[in-house]
Amino acid sequence: MVETAEMWSSVLPLLVALSLLQLPDYTAAATQDRQDYKYGHQDSAELHDKKHFCSWKCLLFTLQWPGAFCQSLDEETLCRIPPSINSWTIHGLWPVRAFRCCKCWPMFQSDVQELEAELTEHWPSLLQTQPSFHFWREEWEKHGACAACVEGMNSPLRYFQICLKLRGHFDIYKLLQDAGITPTCDRPYKDVSYLNRDTSKVIVVDCKREAFSLQPFNGMALKKWDGNSEDRTLYDLANFLKTIALSGVDDVRSVLENYALEDDPIDAFKRRQAQLAQEEEQRLAELAQQKKQGLSLGSIASRFWRSKQQ
Repeated sequence: MVETAEMWSSVLPLLVALSLLQLPDYTAAATQDRQDYKYGHQDSAELHDKKHFCSWKCLLFTLQWPGAFCQSLDEETLCRIPPSINSWTIHGLWPVRAFRCCKCWPMFQSDVQELEAELTEHWPSLLQTQPSFHFWREEWEKHGACAACVEGMNSPLRYFQICLKLRGHFDIYKLLQDAGITPTCDRPYKDVSYLNRDTSKVIVVDCKREAFSLQPFNGMALKKWDGNSEDRTLYDLANFLKTIALSGVDDVRSVLENYALEDDPIDAFKRRQAQLAQEEEQRLAELAQQKKQGLSLGSIASRFWRSKQQ
């Protein structure tokens, strides 16, 4: 599973916070580090026996596009893309819904020394204030210690080896090419056929028709918000989606194709709703009139029948 730049705005506060941490001088504290490292392994093994943070069932492997990550920052000057980086980089391998990863298993540069060249190439820090090792260490402490519940990842070295193998397994350029997608700065893509779900139930909402050009009858193009605080487009959209859901239609595309040529599909929906309401009101009025006329004829017939009996 691969995540793209859309998630980085939510992750950014975490990244900035991590960049403020400082790593103690490893050489000056080598003796104490070795003691802490030994203690860390012992404590970690003890806590693993308790299984209090080993309840996760799957791992999320995340890649990021460096340029998009930099654009997500409030200040792009905080970003630093190494000259050698021209592809997707690793952000992490995260146990999903892990409970309070152990903080007792420290990581030192010697743990990943043999992988340092590969990690620098495929897993660099993109923040000016965060050295790459600090990034790796934080990923280990926040996620790797939980992943270490699995035998194949039960050390920093093994954890990062697995991450690098996954990076080699996912060729993003080839995946895009196989999907008929050419990366570009001026054309967004949304291909709902890759959602692994029934496309007859999928509706794509975007401000540009080009965003769902691959499945034109799965999408709705709304006007971009102009800042008007009284704009009710999203409320009307919710009403539109609710109407489709309550209609029990088998394929939403049979509804959306009726709005495919509309400049403002939501406004068109509101007009049709008003027209249908007017037609229904007229129909009920006609039924009431017919019922009234029927009662009147029945009354005349009744009086005529009684007069015949007298």
